[in-house]
Amino acid sequence: MPTVAKPVKYRQIYEELSHRIRCGALKPGEQLPSTQELAEYYSTSILTIRQAITHLTRDGFTTAIQGKGTFVSAHEKAKAEVPAIQFFSGSFHGDLSRDPFVGPLLLNLCSQAARQGASVNVTVLPPHQTLSGYVREYGVTPAMRNGTILNLSSELLQTNREAELELLRRERVPYVVIPLDDAATDIPQVRSDGRNAWGFALRRLLDYGHRDIMLLPGHNSYADVQEACRSLDLPVTPERFQLITPWEEESGRAAAWRLLQGGPDFSAVLVAGDRATMGAIRAIQESGRRIPDDISLFSYDRYAWMDAASPMKITGMQQDIDAMAQALLHLLEEQRLSGSEVPRSISIPMQFVAGESCILKAENL
Repeated sequence: MPTVAKPVKYRQIYEELSHRIRCGALKPGEQLPSTQELAEYYSTSILTIRQAITHLTRDGFTTAIQGKGTFVSAHEKAKAEVPAIQFFSGSFHGDLSRDPFVGPLLLNLCSQAARQGASVNVTVLPPHQTLSGYVREYGVTPAMRNGTILNLSSELLQTNREAELELLRRERVPYVVIPLDDAATDIPQVRSDGRNAWGFALRRLLDYGHRDIMLLPGHNSYADVQEACRSLDLPVTPERFQLITPWEEESGRAAAWRLLQGGPDFSAVLVAGDRATMGAIRAIQESGRRIPDDISLFSYDRYAWMDAASPMKITGMQQDIDAMAQALLHLLEEQRLSGSEVPRSISIPMQFVAGESCILKAENL
């Protein structure tokens, strides 16, 4: 399984020291600790420290004085504005503050970028505006040239996507996308490994003794769920599935209600999406059943906010947003260093969260 490559050590040290200079923690004229002291502090070699200091001096942050040491430069370049990268998104919910994925991702991106001495500009494009339209109006901004992240899992670039990405290539803009599906594999992208997460979720339910499992996937994940079922010898029959819109509560409630009223008996339900899961919980409660005593509930793509809004902690798979932010910044850095597009896909494993909504089937206790 692809993993996130760690930035080289000297680059990490360079980013931290340059950030401390930019923010004033290290002041002009102040002497840096010796290479030996820095090597001990960062648990690395003196050669690695020298590489970092060489780049700091090259970029105007420090000045080396023979026989005395290295000092923070008073050069204008060391006082430059904090560089920014650009984040473009639409939003599933029309309001970025209500999007449980993009909001936490941005907080992680901003935090990790700050540690590298950078900031993040955020632009939410309305459905009628294209990326090329934005560029015609504002030009290719310095932040875009430093690195552009496109959240395609939202409403962004739903049409003419390839033409929009070609614009970035022509302008030699480092970019990385958060894709909506697996359609494109030849572009720089970071995704959650949803395919394996479905298999993990089903195996966990089987471990709990459940065989009669109802499945409420979204349209984009339907094929992945079917594949996971076949690999585990679970029946792939129409009455076991209800396709839903994962980010709509009413969609989950209506689908669960249909299963409760007219479907075959089941002991567990696996629901895609945070809001659809909350809708399914409502339907089960309205039917007089209890979670998890009568029906175990497992959420695919759960978020922490759900625990405060439900009577119990929800069992499910959760995206590793911190690792996604790290991978996005890493792919941008790869392209800045190479000067060309890096058509690489990084899949981030989803995390299992053990909650209280899923238990062993009664006869297995």
